[in-house]
Amino acid sequence: MKIVFGVLLVAIFSLVGFIMSIKYSERRAFYCDFYSFNSKYILSVSLSKDTLYSILEKNDCKSDFYKVALAKIKGIQTIKKYGYLKSEDYKIIDEYFDGLGKGDGYIEKRNALKSEEILKEKKKSCELEEKKYKPLFIKLGLLFGAIVFILLI
Repeated sequence: MKIVFGVLLVAIFSLVGFIMSIKYSERRAFYCDFYSFNSKYILSVSLSKDTLYSILEKNDCKSDFYKVALAKIKGIQTIKKYGYLKSEDYKIIDEYFDGLGKGDGYIEKRNALKSEEILKEKKKSCELEEKKYKPLFIKLGLLFGAIVFILLI
């Protein structure tokens, strides 16, 4: 009976470690969507002259970034706070969307190209954090579960 209970504890602690690591995947996905939107926006300003709203509608509006972007474009000042985003992330979002659609095509493209460098760096750092911390949390959960299992026996 102790062995079954111990194995169950190891599985539960491993699951807890996995759940704690999800925020790194969500943050990386947010910045990947942000970077993708910025790239599409640069193309749109250069070539097709689509509106911001139409660019957003063409994409998957179910992800967190597109929900935030849609709220910002509609002018909603208080957006939903996501636990995996830091306060500096919200500053980047505010600065990006405050300057969007305020100038002619040349200025818009220049601002988007400046933002592209920042977003590329943030995306890269989020990918590195995910590679580093996601396996770490899973292994810590497994290790802690194994320690509790050994103590039960």
